[in-house]
Amino acid sequence: MGLAKLGTEVYNLLRLGFLKAESAGSDRAIKAATTKYNKAVATNPEFARVESIRLNGGTDRNIQDLGERTIITPDSLLGNVLVPVAGDRTVTGHALNKSQGFGLLDDVNIKGGPRFPIEHQDKGLGWASMEGAAKQKQKNFDLAARETDNPNVVGVYNAMGDEANNFATPIADVIIQQLSGNKIPKAVVSEFDDVIRQANPNWVGINHPEARAQLMGIDGYPQKGAGALRSRFTKLAGMAKYRDKGFPSRERIRDDVVEPALLNARRGDSGFTMFDAVPDGKVTPFAENPSYDTGILGQFRGGLTESVPAEVMFPDVFSELSKKINKAGNTLSRGEILGSLVMDPKLYQRADQKWLDNIAGYLEKNQGKLGASLPAVAVSMLGAGVSDDAEAGVVSSVAKGILDMSTPARMARAKDQGYNVDDVTYRWLSEDYPDNKLPTNSRYKFGDAIYSSPEPSYGQAYANEMSSNPVAYPMVARGKIANKDDAIRAEKILIEEGRKPKDYTQTMNAINQQLKTEGFTGLDYAGERMMFDEDTSRSIFAAFDPTKASSSNILASNPAALAGAGILGLGAAAQSNDTYADYSPSNLAKLRNDDVGRYQAPSNEFLAKAAMSANSLNDKGVDDPLMQFIAPRMPSELMNKIAYNDERGLIDRIKAAAGLLGLY
Repeated sequence: MGLAKLGTEVYNLLRLGFLKAESAGSDRAIKAATTKYNKAVATNPEFARVESIRLNGGTDRNIQDLGERTIITPDSLLGNVLVPVAGDRTVTGHALNKSQGFGLLDDVNIKGGPRFPIEHQDKGLGWASMEGAAKQKQKNFDLAARETDNPNVVGVYNAMGDEANNFATPIADVIIQQLSGNKIPKAVVSEFDDVIRQANPNWVGINHPEARAQLMGIDGYPQKGAGALRSRFTKLAGMAKYRDKGFPSRERIRDDVVEPALLNARRGDSGFTMFDAVPDGKVTPFAENPSYDTGILGQFRGGLTESVPAEVMFPDVFSELSKKINKAGNTLSRGEILGSLVMDPKLYQRADQKWLDNIAGYLEKNQGKLGASLPAVAVSMLGAGVSDDAEAGVVSSVAKGILDMSTPARMARAKDQGYNVDDVTYRWLSEDYPDNKLPTNSRYKFGDAIYSSPEPSYGQAYANEMSSNPVAYPMVARGKIANKDDAIRAEKILIEEGRKPKDYTQTMNAINQQLKTEGFTGLDYAGERMMFDEDTSRSIFAAFDPTKASSSNILASNPAALAGAGILGLGAAAQSNDTYADYSPSNLAKLRNDDVGRYQAPSNEFLAKAAMSANSLNDKGVDDPLMQFIAPRMPSELMNKIAYNDERGLIDRIKAAAGLLGLY
């Protein structure tokens, strides 16, 4: 597919920064972003070259086997003292040798991130930082143990904001290596280096052979101060003015180096990993991590199934800090409190019964929602094997009326109920309404169904426009899923039996019903999945409670009759010149998977119906020589575009004339 098409996909425009997330539902904003992108391609040859490589390339990596992340429950923390340990979100144990289509001369080894205590269990290390910060955190552990008279102190991973990923080495390392092969104009390079030197006068420059060593703090360059340099370098490289001149995409590279489960985590999300700290322990020099030089003693303990907001993990801390006054005379904002969790070495939380009741209630209410906004999180969960012991544990737990909520146990229940946990799609809904309510008499392009898509970002723009607190729930389905060929065959059956409705939406409903009578539970079609019933799809984070197998609640916990309409099928995606307003299977057979917009009401219903009739004649003409002779091809596409007021031009009219003349 051409650069113009791939590059102007909404997801790419968002990731590159041409389009802001809050504007992704606006056709006008998408059009403006597309214009800016196309202008950058047309006026900056290096940007066009880099984009072509990136969009058509991939990422290769070697992955160290760290074992599974042990899942623990909040009650196992009862009686302990919890201390926040802030960290970046990079994916521990990965080594990139190719990123976004660009080969890397040196592997980019990712040694930090939330799984650090898992990787270093054999060394008895729980965390690492620069020496000053490491000593402060150790004092935090010491103080917490001393003031509570409790040596059972647990370090709780607390996700830092996205900017912390700039301080770590991976993103900067990939950028500088890619830049070594890019042909950035000399004036642009000079300007970039001058800006860096305003804060780092000794910066050697991006074209200097030792630029990478200076950024990494190796080969004679000091590690101290290198993190601040990386932060400035990465932030500056990600600016639009440099992006448009051919600098690598910082956002796309970030996607390669961040822990999938935390890719879109909120600042402060806590509990992904934890370690047992060592009060009165000593920090130790640590040379294995290129970002940090000092290790903190500790032993990996495990992590919650899903991270929780910092105010849920550390409620007493938030309560106390919310009473403090900042320099402006105002009470501390949430952002300032989260900053204190990083910087203040005197904060801790007693995990008492009140704390347990609070977090348990939160998890029960929000089970599956927390990680649902993180599309990639399903990747790590799907790799978890389900042992016979785990399945036995499920039976035992169910018999006792208590569900085992560990990932292996949930996946075992899912498989028992017929769900394919290896086939994940994404359904955007309001966080407040995680329900599969089947619409009726809708004008959805594929009829009344439960919509999702294999593309994580598909539907996000629609959700932002139509729903409060939108999240993308990773979904799994059960039963036999039909494909395009099945739908076309079903449509032919309706035609042969005289049961095909005239209205195209009702046609889709009839096709779906035909497929359902044949034993199909859903349909994969043109980049979307339509499930025919409310109880045949679930969030991958669901409890998969066998007693609620018929529930429409995608988390299978407390079903409620909520009017949660599917986001897919509603979105206002701009249609291209190749989009057909008639989404019947015969037309969708011609439609590209990445070119599907929402159903929109025709501005001329008579012409829309005429276009459908013309299309039916075209379909009939394929197998009917007489029809081919009378009218080789009716101009149904042009008629549709006129009926739906879609953009059309000279090419559309030429095609229409050529079709009538039998030239195509």
